[in-house]
Amino acid sequence: MFGVDTETLVHVLLIALGLGAVIASSPVAFDFVRFAGAGYLIVLGFKKLGGRNVPPCMIPGAQPTPLQTIWGRGLAIQLFNPGIILFLLALMPQFVDPEIGGTAIQLLVLGLLFLVVEMLAEVT
Repeated sequence: MFGVDTETLVHVLLIALGLGAVIASSPVAFDFVRFAGAGYLIVLGFKKLGGRNVPPCMIPGAQPTPLQTIWGRGLAIQLFNPGIILFLLALMPQFVDPEIGGTAIQLLVLGLLFLVVEMLAEVT
């Protein structure tokens, strides 16, 4: 959960700085993110097929997976998820009012609010 949420925070910062729109509008950058994400999921699939079918927590005497590893996996999964960038780019600008100024600040506040709601939904 924290790995995914950390990367959501990175996506929110990218959108607030205007870089999310560059990724979404550039076919090369968007395809890179898309194919890197697909490649990562394929690697995970092959690891699952080649490994044990029993989770390590179910094997007596097995060492638990370090939290840093779990966090990194969540981070990698969300990093190469172009859907979250497109979702945030489609959702957040609708609620920004350029007349009151501070467009980047408004996007950042909306993104942080989205992150809090996302974390609350994951916990419950």
